[in-house]
Amino acid sequence: MPLLLALLALAAEPIFEARSAYSHIIVDESPAGMRHLKFDDVTQSTVKLGDPKHLVHDYTQTAMLALAVAEPKRALVIGLGGGSMPMFVHAHYADAVVDVVDIDPAVVDVARKFFEYKDAPPVKTYVEDGAAFVERAKDRYDVVFLDAYSPDFIPPQMATAAFFEKLATHVSDRGVVVSNVWGPPNPAYAPMLATQKKAFKNVYVVQARRSGNYIFIALNGGRTLTKAELVKRARAVQTQKAFHFDLAAIVDAGWQP
Repeated sequence: MPLLLALLALAAEPIFEARSAYSHIIVDESPAGMRHLKFDDVTQSTVKLGDPKHLVHDYTQTAMLALAVAEPKRALVIGLGGGSMPMFVHAHYADAVVDVVDIDPAVVDVARKFFEYKDAPPVKTYVEDGAAFVERAKDRYDVVFLDAYSPDFIPPQMATAAFFEKLATHVSDRGVVVSNVWGPPNPAYAPMLATQKKAFKNVYVVQARRSGNYIFIALNGGRTLTKAELVKRARAVQTQKAFHFDLAAIVDAGWQP
């Protein structure tokens, strides 16, 4: 976590606490109007209240490279947290269908009550295991965000070759899957990258600027991507949508050769 966010988190006042079947959930708020969601005392999500177009964490900003690769007419988000990523997509692409999946009903309830998460059509929330949702899904998605991986735990059912091969069948021909994976020395990092490359062939990696998060960009349809092309695409979408962060600079600094 960047120093500024760490200091804000230290100054935050707890406003909710509960223990679900999956984690110890804490919600607190800093004097700057940032609301934080913590699982087992680790900050997982931060939302700037009243501003769904604002992404706080570096890894969520980096994940929006998906929007530089594909137009999200239909998007899938696995892992809700505080809802910052689906809310950001909906705020910029109001007509896009956004399906959101989270295994923990308590997290969904907290996102609705404390993080201004609104799941009215075309945004729809499913309380379900992500792998089970992909197994039964019938739709194809232009953009898929996998944000169900924590620094010390990757759900095994969402790390297998079978999962990613099935997921690939639900991604449009010009679609993209972005995954938030904690980088080395995480022992799951290299196996996860290798597994995705078997399903998608072309997987590119961009490191978030001020954290240990790495974003995998998996392209469907055998497409290739260069750093220069991604920088150009990132600059175009950030200008068109008036992002508050420099997506092109993120690619330039974090591209992994």
